[in-house]
Amino acid sequence: MTYIELLRKQLATLEERHDAILADLDALASDVESRGTTTTPEETETARSLEADAASADTEATALRSRIAELEATMTARANAPRQIVPGATPGTGSDVYEVDVRSLSNTREGRAEIVERADRALDGLKLSAAQKEFVARRLDNPAINGRGQLAAHLLATGSPTYRSALNKVIANAHPYLERDEARALTAATDASGGFAMPFSLDPTLIDINAGVANPIRQLARIRTTMTDNWQGVTSAGMTASWDAEASEVSDDAPTLAQPAISIKHPRLFVPFSLEHEDDIDVVLSDFAAEAGRAKDRLESAAFATGATGGNNAPGIITLLVAASQITTSAGSDAFAVADLYALQGAVADRFDDTASWLMNKTVINLARQFGTANNHTLLTQLADGQPPQLLGAPLYRWSSLDGVITAAAENYIAIYGDVGECYTIVDRLGMTIELIPHLFATANNLPSGQRGLYARWRVGAGLTNASACRVLNVT
Repeated sequence: MTYIELLRKQLATLEERHDAILADLDALASDVESRGTTTTPEETETARSLEADAASADTEATALRSRIAELEATMTARANAPRQIVPGATPGTGSDVYEVDVRSLSNTREGRAEIVERADRALDGLKLSAAQKEFVARRLDNPAINGRGQLAAHLLATGSPTYRSALNKVIANAHPYLERDEARALTAATDASGGFAMPFSLDPTLIDINAGVANPIRQLARIRTTMTDNWQGVTSAGMTASWDAEASEVSDDAPTLAQPAISIKHPRLFVPFSLEHEDDIDVVLSDFAAEAGRAKDRLESAAFATGATGGNNAPGIITLLVAASQITTSAGSDAFAVADLYALQGAVADRFDDTASWLMNKTVINLARQFGTANNHTLLTQLADGQPPQLLGAPLYRWSSLDGVITAAAENYIAIYGDVGECYTIVDRLGMTIELIPHLFATANNLPSGQRGLYARWRVGAGLTNASACRVLNVT
């Protein structure tokens, strides 16, 4: 349903309401006439109330008719005007998919459904790989990520050729000339601090553009999206059913609820580029996005693994599991043995096994492979195992940021086992914003260096939501 169709539907409802009120007034008049008497005080009050309701409905309907007429006139003028071809538009996708008042539609269920439907159509026209499109489509269909249509609305606001054209002008020129549609598109995607949203197809916070490390944590963890500075969740250990005697009072099986809070942190990056490089500013944005993707992945991978608590970074799953005493200690001193794998898996409750995974550094994985060389244990004995390979019946993922060196007389947290999605939650604040620094100054004499800079920031946090779902192995 389009916005104008929604207004027409509201108008029809008001007109039906107005007609019903008039029918009630007619019925009241007929009743008085049939009695051959004057109206009672109660009937007089009822009539006055109905007349007021009728006048209110008529006023609202008149305002709606005026608004609909304005929109129809605008649509007619736009349809009759010659279409301007926007550079960079993808043929056949129809740029009109972006021509929508997202903020107005977000206020109704029907409007939010239209936003998602338009985002699905717009996704087909973006210059993304098939895998990237499938990834975004899954996120659009996930209420926990898309929420009230925030992700879909962000795609429509930042994915259009008009927005990309406007952003290119703003980055290339501190005082750009913008067409009216470009100015409107840029305004819709500007945050309260004046930063511009990265175009959707280049945004490394939304699409895996170029990973620089083996970082599977985002595949396994629970991902949530927020528009605020922190995320409040609700978790429980679940309800416990009971066997009760016939006709006896049932026990109270309500679960104990917890409300984990995850604060959103503020990573940033800065990339300078020469004035000559900006001749093709779209290349600058593409290069920046690729570099930002690599930098973001490296930064987050390290933080999500072992990031400290209470600092400017997101806390890591290892750090949080250790703090929660979810540790299995190795059987031997400073030695990693096959028995440690069995002990680690056995320490996690059975109910998490069906969705459990292993996480290890490449070096530790190769140590585990060697446990099976004598064929005494069926542990990764085939070098060509599937992707991911299986370890004791559960998928095994390589994570570069985990510890791969066993240091004597030290704590070595080298492996994680459990349901990572149940245990660890990553919260993204939607989108990356970028700003142009018009001139950079050399440090020698504080004079311009012939460079500009792109300053980018995004928001992300992480935390434990169910510590008992995972456990970490400490070889000590």
